[in-house]
Parts: sequence; C-alpha cells; structure tokens
Amino acid sequence: MVTPVTEIDIAGLKKEQVLAALYNNAGAVGLGSLHPHQGTTATEGWARQAWRTQGEMVGRSWRGLRRIKHIRFDYLHGRLLKVTFRGTSVDVTDFDRQYGPGTASCTIDRLRRGGSIDDSGS
Repeated sequence: MVTPVTEIDIAGLKKEQVLAALYNNAGAVGLGSLHPHQGTTATEGWARQAWRTQGEMVGRSWRGLRRIKHIRFDYLHGRLLKVTFRGTSVDVTDFDRQYGPGTASCTIDRLRRGGSIDDSGS
C-alpha cells in the first residue's frame, strides 16, 4: 500500500519539468478529451509557456513569477492536474486523489533518476 503524500520536495528540479511530467501522466476529464491540444506531449518549453500564461492570469509578469508565493494549476488543456507549486515543493493531494496514491511521487522520482518528462510510468 502506498502512503499518501501531500507535499513533494522538488528542490533541484526545474518546475517546468515537473509540470510537464505531471501533465504527461494526467488524463483528460469530461469534455477535456475534446481539447485541441489533447494529443500533445508536454515539453519543458511548452510548460514554461504554461507558467507564463498562468502568471499573466494572476497579474504577474514572467519576471514577477519568481516572487509569487504559490501558483496553482487546476486544469491544463483539458487535463486535470490540481497541483500547487510553493517554493521548492508541490502539493499533489488532489492529483493523487484523481490518479491514485503515489502517482505524482513516482512521476517526480523518475525525473530525479534522470527519466524523461514524457515517461508514462507504465
């Protein structure tokens, strides 16, 4: 049995890599399966643009994103993420609730071991 984890330390990893890896291991929910980007595999550059867009939505410039205390991604291009980045950690409570306990932790552990952001985990 996997012990549920709520916060994962991502120190040493790029937040864009973590976001892309979680996105690539998330599934479409409801009408999200009809989203035009549904077949897209996220790259680090793609995730960087998602960070910029999210920052603009909360009224911050790209440079100002460094000063934001936290940033949350609920849905991204039709995929349910529900993750909150805070400093050098990410809250994955709701991600794991959707995809199973330990899913986010396994995804991030693969990154730490040098895995690709598009590894599916299967």
